[in-house]
Amino acid sequence: MRKCASVNGLDATSFGYDTCISRVGMVDGKWEFPREGKAEDAGGEAIGQGSANGRFYATRLRQLLRVDMDESAARDLWRAVTAHRRQLTARLGRDVGQRVALFDYVTNMSPAVPDPQIVAGSALQAMERRAVADPLTDLFNRAYFETALRREIERCRRTGGSSALLLIDLDRFKQVNDTFGHRAGDDVLRRVGRIVQHEVRAVDIPCRYGGDELAALLTDTDATTATRVAERIRAMVTVQFVDAAIPVTTSIGVAQLRASSPVDDELFLLADRALYAAKRAGGNCVVLARPDGTDALRVPHAPPPGA
Repeated sequence: MRKCASVNGLDATSFGYDTCISRVGMVDGKWEFPREGKAEDAGGEAIGQGSANGRFYATRLRQLLRVDMDESAARDLWRAVTAHRRQLTARLGRDVGQRVALFDYVTNMSPAVPDPQIVAGSALQAMERRAVADPLTDLFNRAYFETALRREIERCRRTGGSSALLLIDLDRFKQVNDTFGHRAGDDVLRRVGRIVQHEVRAVDIPCRYGGDELAALLTDTDATTATRVAERIRAMVTVQFVDAAIPVTTSIGVAQLRASSPVDDELFLLADRALYAAKRAGGNCVVLARPDGTDALRVPHAPPPGA
């Protein structure tokens, strides 16, 4: 697990989450979720960045206590809990943490929070995971992916960075469903999802975009590296189903984000165009979109894994 810098001597985890995490990913075999918004240290000072909807405090208290409050009241409560935490720390000679201070305050001292329901950490993590994950493939869902894509485009424009997008379509997937039923199709999707998850990094964003189409946002990645990742996925899927009654393969479109692009959805449009070029070429191939929008470039097949 990554560590955050301390603020006034308190580790960021004392607020009940890791504020340094900017993307969801697999770290040490566990999901990590984004924590966007403001938090306060023991001195009541705000740290971090504001949430997109300006309701960080209300959202966090809703997660922890299952109570609905407006943002102003939630912020006042959080500050009162922070002061209560300092008092408990002074009396006990050890830091009790923000969660313990919160639960003690709302249970014993605050009439403003009627009948709070304390949510166990494991239950909270499960709820957070369900909110961003596709239940079939365990990849991210489309809603989270689209949010991450917009954020990555903004980041690249701001920093001049480079990221890439893979769009992955399963060849002959409808034939699997029609011949063997949807349970067999679900099994194919799960197996391909595991391959995609294995071939990308923890900082990347793989998702099930819809139906039999998957996607992967590769952060800080150029076109050459992205095509290598795509070709590994294509080759691994081919090997996985080579002996199946219906040998499923993949068509993959690859596009690189141009930080100078004036169009927000250019990256997706380029990758989508490359994907259709791969399908028209007969499938089971990787096609790289050219930034100028001219004909995409088909990537030569790499040797099979283990060859």
